[in-house]
Formats: sequence, C-alpha cells, structure tokens
Amino acid sequence: MQAQAQSKAADYNSQMEKYNAQIQNQQGQVDAANIEQQGEMIQGKARAAAAASGLMGGSSTDIQYNDLVQNDKAALAIRYRGQIGAYNAENQSTLDSMQASSAQTAGMIGGGSALLSGLGKAAGQYQSSFGQPSVQPVFGSTTDTAQPTF
Repeated sequence: MQAQAQSKAADYNSQMEKYNAQIQNQQGQVDAANIEQQGEMIQGKARAAAAASGLMGGSSTDIQYNDLVQNDKAALAIRYRGQIGAYNAENQSTLDSMQASSAQTAGMIGGGSALLSGLGKAAGQYQSSFGQPSVQPVFGSTTDTAQPTF
C-alpha cells in the first residue's frame, strides 16, 4: 500500500513538472515579447525625437541601432531562461517518473519478500510440530539405499 501511494505521488509530481515546463517556456516567450514591445516603443520615441530635432543620421542612428541590439539581446536572454526552466522541469518530471516506477518495483519486491518470509515461518512451525523426517541407511539390504523412517 505504501509503495503504491509513493508511486502515485511521484506520478502526480511528474505530471506537475510537465505542466511547470510548459509554463516556464510560455512565460519566457511572453516576457521576451514584452521586452521587444517595450524596445520598439522606445525606438519609435527615439526616432520621433531625432526627427523633431533634425538629427537623422550619424551618431543618432548608431545609438538607435545599439539600443535595438541590446533590446534583442535582452529578449533572447529571457527566452533562454524560460527554455532552461522548462528543461529543468522536464528533467525533474523524468526523475519523478523513474521514482514512481522504482516505488512500484520496491512494493512488488517487498510483497514477495513478505510472502517468502511467511512461507518460511509456516514451514518452520510445521517442522517443529510434526518433526522432521530423517533418512537413515538400511544396512544389510540388497540395494544399500537410504529409506526414510518416521
């Protein structure tokens, strides 16, 4: 019973880790999309400010390009963190599944062990109650074979 409960708990944990992996991945995608959107808004404001001031080339363009690159790097890092979180959750799910299988196996082995132990005790009690047959050689017989005596 205990092994079955442990197996079910480990299976449940495995399933929850699978859901966690999906959530981690989705959260990384959403957070990265938010960063990209914020970057686009900042880029739009920077272009509008540059156009309004008449600075539409040279260092203004370099600064805008640098901001765009930094924003893309931030979005990639956030996506990567989400993927790593999902990978870790998937690995934990696999470990939980293995633990569930191990608990089932241990339960079967424990049950078999208890059965064999019980049979051994029963045989011992039977033997002590009725005595153990002994085998003694019968000398002088024509076959010289051992025959049980009670």
